[in-house]
This record gives sequence, structure tokens and C-alpha cells, in this order.
Amino acid sequence: MTEATTPAKIKQERVPVTAFIGKDTRDALLHIAAEKDLTLSDIVRAACNEYAKKNNEN
Repeated sequence: MTEATTPAKIKQERVPVTAFIGKDTRDALLHIAAEKDLTLSDIVRAACNEYAKKNNEN
């Protein structure tokens, strides 16, 4: 996965996003976040950035 945070010098404007996911998925993400000393938002942000980058390569 890509880095979860953006360096302060190049911070992007952020907007809120809401998504409904399964409890099992949320629990898995919370477990991953805790292991890596990240927040759930950090994990979701990194996943969204990776998905956008992967799908904009065309």
C-alpha cells in the first residue's frame, strides 16, 4: 500500500467521504491500523489513493 500520510509541505485540501462497509471489514481495518499505529482514516485514505492511482494509469 502507498504511504498513509502526506508530508506537511504538500498537504492536499481534504474533503469528507462517507462509506458503509461490513463490520468484519471495519474490524480488520481497525486491527491493521492498530498494528501500524495509524488511524482508520489513515488506512482508508491510503486505500483510496492507491485505488485512484491504479485506475488513472490508463
